[in-house]
Amino acid sequence: MDTPYIHTVFLTGIVIMSASPFLRSLREHMLVRRYSLRTVKSYSYWIKSFILFHGKVHPPELRGAKGEAFLSCLAGECRVSAATQAIVLNALAFLYNQYLEQPLESIGQFRRAQPQRKLPPK
Repeated sequence: MDTPYIHTVFLTGIVIMSASPFLRSLREHMLVRRYSLRTVKSYSYWIKSFILFHGKVHPPELRGAKGEAFLSCLAGECRVSAATQAIVLNALAFLYNQYLEQPLESIGQFRRAQPQRKLPPK
């Protein structure tokens, strides 16, 4: 029996579950455009984290400074790598530029994650 709050989509043998119609629609948008399943999973995860970080506010209301705050928090408190922060930035750019078709406002002033220092060879 299918519960009304969990929508299940079967795609190439993989089950994707989401309680949010917005996130389900976002995933379908990416899959129709032939994004890889790994990209879909990654972008969906970070976009969901972005929404939850701001108290479940709908994304069209979260632009500019809100994106900066999220990216800065990832670098500061969460201590993600520079590569992860770049993936999150790409996910947010996709969300606004491709999916919502609203230009992402300038978010160039966020705190960048520091790359790990290389250890000298022994």
